[in-house]
Order: sequence, then structure tokens, then C-alpha cells
Amino acid sequence: MEYRKLPRGEEEISALGLGGEHLIGMSPDEVMAIFDFAMANGVNMLDIYMPEPEVRSNIGRALQGRRERMYIQGHICATYQNNQYTRTRDLDQSKYAFDDLLTRLKTDYIDFGMIHYVDEAPDLEEVLRSGIFDYARGLKRQGVIRHLGFSTHNPIIAKKLIATGEIDLFMFSINPAYDLDSTNNDDVNALIEFKAMNEAGVGVAPLRAGLYADSEKAGIGITVMKALGAGRLLSAQDSPFGQALSVTQCMHYCLTRPAVLSVMLGIHSLDELKEGLKYFTASDQEKDYAVIARSPKYAMTGKCMYCNHCLPCPSNIDIATVMKFLDLATIGEQVPETVREHYSALPANAGDCILCGDCEKNCPFGVSIIEKMLQAQKVFI
Repeated sequence: MEYRKLPRGEEEISALGLGGEHLIGMSPDEVMAIFDFAMANGVNMLDIYMPEPEVRSNIGRALQGRRERMYIQGHICATYQNNQYTRTRDLDQSKYAFDDLLTRLKTDYIDFGMIHYVDEAPDLEEVLRSGIFDYARGLKRQGVIRHLGFSTHNPIIAKKLIATGEIDLFMFSINPAYDLDSTNNDDVNALIEFKAMNEAGVGVAPLRAGLYADSEKAGIGITVMKALGAGRLLSAQDSPFGQALSVTQCMHYCLTRPAVLSVMLGIHSLDELKEGLKYFTASDQEKDYAVIARSPKYAMTGKCMYCNHCLPCPSNIDIATVMKFLDLATIGEQVPETVREHYSALPANAGDCILCGDCEKNCPFGVSIIEKMLQAQKVFI
């Protein structure tokens, strides 16, 4: 395992971290097995934004007796309402959810208190106006959180939060597709500048490149989400590069950005965890991602990343799961029966969509969700 030191702290953080999102739905034994294997192989970083009670409790059981061996990114403003994830800026709801996180994890502190998913200027203003930022500051003064951070997909917002001078670490969406795409929550007028940014000759959209450099200079660490583009970069059919990248190549791309400390891979299974761990024994040739330097300009906006930041849905649709089944259903000429069966078993599906558009306002990747819901209704007749 490779470890990287938090610039404004003593923490030595594993370059591979656990993105906890896919622990939802796993049994307590399955979660325990993931943590046993990860920690036995040196993983000491966990991101948990998920507010679902069961997954929080399962993680708490898995960490019991060894809490001090895992650094935790715990998110403020991720709440569980009407049996689904909801991002909120309501101070009382945020306090309740954060207290619940501490209780279920059986801990009295969180290493990195992250203000959750701040992507737009009005949202940042609300974080400041509502008292959320002051609440996070207070938690840090009390020692309930050791370091203050935030998560975002937007480099402009990231720079504004960094400018407060109070941030030690933040979580940001990084992969080679996003970095070459200036339309992905970037300044809409910024042009992609293909200039030599590293030894591979890869160009990076200016605002994103500037964010990484500024973070390095300021001594602020970055943890990475969306490193695999929801798996799209691992598929030759779905990747904008025209060929599949490996998990190792995607990780190496992220870990060679300035200021990056850890790649938080979402782990569905032990096999996926083992695939991530291969990075640390891979050869330089296996890590080489220079193929992306030969790619044309393109965009990955409009592609669902299955992150469910589009929630809450008034019809209680698990939108990410519907989108995933739709993608699987439209790969070939016929819908696989297993996919059809899984879709049919959903408590709510695209047929329950009331076309309100709230999800599209929340989506950080500009997905036309209503259009996709209508398509799913036709595909899964």
C-alpha cells in the first residue's frame, strides 16, 4: 500500500480508499468481509455520505474495535427522508443526520467533516446563509471533526471554498474524461487547451488544472470520486477514448494529479476490491494511460454516473438504478431477461415518474432524466 500525508495534518492516507456507496444493500457479513480484506491490505480511508440507517450500522459493526485504524470522511447535509437519500441545507435536519452518523458508526469523532455536494453558487450561498458552515466550524472547534472539507463536482465552487482558508481536504470528481471536457461543470466559455500538463502529454481543461495546482500550493488534499466514470471508462463501447481503460490506469491518472491523496473506489464486491489493489503491484507499463492523449475533443456530460444526487424523487424512484438497468437494456438488440426481471422488481420505476423535473435540477452531470424515464417506459413494456 502507498500512503500520502495530509499536508495540514499528520494523517498518512492510503492511496486507495473505500467509496462506501455500494455497501448499501449488502448484508452485515458482506460489509464485514469487505472491511476485513481492505484493512488487512492497508486501506485506511473511507468515504460515507450515505444516510441509509442499515449501511451506517453495518459499517459501525465492521469498525468496532478498530475504529482508530480507519480515517472517515463523513458528510454533513446528507439526510434520510421518506426512505431515501436527500441532500438538505436545513440546519436541524443536518445536525440530526450527523448525530445519527456518529451513533451508528459507534464513534465520537469524524476525521474529515465534509460539507456535502456543493456544486452551484446559489447552493454555496445557502450553505453560508443557513448556518451549515458555522455548524461545521463549531464541530471542528469541539474536536468532533478533526478536519473540515467539502465535496463538489465544480472547480469554480471548489476554489471559492478553498479561499475561505479553512479547508484541509476536499472530494472532487476526477478522471481523464472529465479533465479533457471543459463543459463538465466548468466555465462554459472555457476552451479545452491541449498542452503538455505531464509526461504523457495530456491536456487538462484550464480551470481543473488550475484547481489541482492551487490546491497543491495551498497544502490542501484531494480525495477522488468518479475515478472510473461509473464504469464507463472500463468499457470500449462506452468510453470516449474508443477503448477500455483499466482500473489501474484510471487510478494512476488520478494519483498523478497534483494534491491528490486517495482514490475512493466504490466497491461492489471483494473481486472489485482486489482489482483496485492490483495498482500497487502493477508495472509502469500497466499504469500507462498515454492512450488518452490521442483522443479527440469530446464530452461526457449528459451521461448518468449513477450517483443518485438527483434525489429525492417525489415518487420514490431509485433513479440511478433505473438508469443503470436502462443502460444495460440498450446495449444489445434485445433486453436481457435478467435485467427486465430486476427492473420489474423495483418498488417504483420509470412508469411512476410524474415528470416534475426536480431530478434534472439536482443532477451535476446534466442528464436529461425525464427523457430517459420516458425511454425506459418504452424499453421495459
